[in-house]
Amino acid sequence: MPAAGPRPAPGFDDPADVGRAREVLTAAGYSDDSLLKLVGAEAHSSPPEGAAALALARVEKGSTLETLILLFLVGAPVTAARARGALAPMTVKTWTEAGLIAETGREVSARVRLAPFRGLWMAYDPPEHRQRSDYVMGIGSTTLRLADVAIRRPLRSMLDLCAGCGTQALLAARHCRRVVATDDSPRAVAFTRFNLAINGVENVDVARGDLFEPVAKERFELVLANPPFVISPDRRLAYRDGGADGDGFCRRLVREVPGVLEEGGYCQMLCNWAHHRGSDWKERLAGWFKDSGCDAWVMRVQTEEPAAYASKWINQTEAVEPRLFTERFRAWTDYYREQEIEAISSGVITMRRSSDGPNWLRVDENPPRLLGPCGDDIEMMFALRDFLETSRDDARLLEIKPHASPVLRMHQHLFPSGGGWEMRTIELRREQGLGSGATIDPYVAGLVGRCDGERTLRDLIDELARALGRDPAEVTEPMLGVVRQLIENGFLLPEGVFG
Repeated sequence: MPAAGPRPAPGFDDPADVGRAREVLTAAGYSDDSLLKLVGAEAHSSPPEGAAALALARVEKGSTLETLILLFLVGAPVTAARARGALAPMTVKTWTEAGLIAETGREVSARVRLAPFRGLWMAYDPPEHRQRSDYVMGIGSTTLRLADVAIRRPLRSMLDLCAGCGTQALLAARHCRRVVATDDSPRAVAFTRFNLAINGVENVDVARGDLFEPVAKERFELVLANPPFVISPDRRLAYRDGGADGDGFCRRLVREVPGVLEEGGYCQMLCNWAHHRGSDWKERLAGWFKDSGCDAWVMRVQTEEPAAYASKWINQTEAVEPRLFTERFRAWTDYYREQEIEAISSGVITMRRSSDGPNWLRVDENPPRLLGPCGDDIEMMFALRDFLETSRDDARLLEIKPHASPVLRMHQHLFPSGGGWEMRTIELRREQGLGSGATIDPYVAGLVGRCDGERTLRDLIDELARALGRDPAEVTEPMLGVVRQLIENGFLLPEGVFG
């Protein structure tokens, strides 16, 4: 078990010790690529479920790497002798004074998790401390989701809002000239500063304050936010509870973030929103973006009944006895009844500052699957929606020269029939980035297969109609409706837009 008592924020007193610690971790092979190899996963992929246990089972017994995995990933104590060997030439005392470990008798325990992640080392609080109000959250499924949707092209400026331990800021520092990480928690700010130091990152400024207060006079090309979005009756856990009724905290972010965005700048945030009895959730959500000066794309990932939602978050964020679970579960579900909340959705919101307007809103109830990093695809989808907004005239659309996305694949599903095979369905799939899918008929398949970027859509439809023995005038209008959907989902791309 971790040592009890006050929890100092991590940090070496001697700046030179930061470099020495980095050398210790590097020499041991304590990296995400090394650990992924141990568990049989590809380098730079997301760690599989139970990765720490798998790595521990396969690492060389008694090695320095095994000791570091035990301490900083599994959270298990090791003998003082093993710790001294793993941390040499540094001393156990130096790491203890830095708030990273604690020595009790003949054992050493970690005070923090120190996890390799995408070429970084990230320190954060162990999960057994998650009931403490100043808990600093580490790398979880929401971290991965936001990291994968984030826009990754070179940028001048980026804001990591509600930064926590600073994961998004450190990832963005690789492609942004300047990054600012803000959080209202003093411990979160301290963890972010430690993580910047241990990774040798110098182009990130860290500030403490309530949401946009520290950067009220600044403007950014990109804002990323993994905020305390959980809809709960509690205010105890800063990393989970936003402190507003219902989904008011996320609504506040949506309303205020345009004020710190440059023209054309993006905000990408994780969000939970409520479905209230007697109201259309999509209409209510649309009200958040009204007069914001932003185009917006909402991707709903999941919708849960209040009881399932409450149970999930109580179990994930609180280690409670059965009696306490019942009390808290009742408090949460009573709160939802009082608020007339009949369901809760989670998803990803991307906004783009576009003051000239008119602005558009896209809400996907069944969004694409994330097949790895897809920031480029997010921007492409905005460009495609812009194209459709300015191509409402059918005559203009007929003159484009579309080509099929290079990540598009067609899958035919055949079933046994009368001693042979009968094709029942045809499915288009994007198999990288945003993994959209759609079932189409043979006529649409024939059109998509002809889209090579050389011929106009008018010529393609005429050619397909002749091949089918149909009058082009009969098929043009319905086919244009299908083409618009294919473009919106990134299956077909007009010239000048590349997937």
